[in-house]
Amino acid sequence: MELNKIIEEQKSALKRKLEFLDTINVEQLIKQKDEHLAKIAEIDKQIAEFYNELGINKVQSATPAVKTQGKRKNMSSETSKQNILAVLSKKPTGVSQSVLSKESGVNYATVINFLKSNTDLVRVEGVGRNKLFFVK
Repeated sequence: MELNKIIEEQKSALKRKLEFLDTINVEQLIKQKDEHLAKIAEIDKQIAEFYNELGINKVQSATPAVKTQGKRKNMSSETSKQNILAVLSKKPTGVSQSVLSKESGVNYATVINFLKSNTDLVRVEGVGRNKLFFVK
């Protein structure tokens, strides 16, 4: 009897979430964001042209989001683990720590910590800078 009550509560919670999702148009919001970023980039270009006319060389962008697109995002340890193992499984000839960090998108220090603490999943060959890592 208790299990049916739990199931009904979960069903009603899911229905509320679906109704909420129906009211939001994420694609439209993304399109609006892109349009705004394009507008900001155009304004930055106009500012740069203005400063160029005045003989000022350096102009800082008013769009830090555009400048930091290459910055890595924080990710959960499970996601880090999955990304690292995915890269290792694609590289049967082995991979270095730095390449593993770049290709997995995981912070270099996080890669090192993962490799040290997961010797049951990863094997290492070589020493020093010549270390190559493989999935077991």
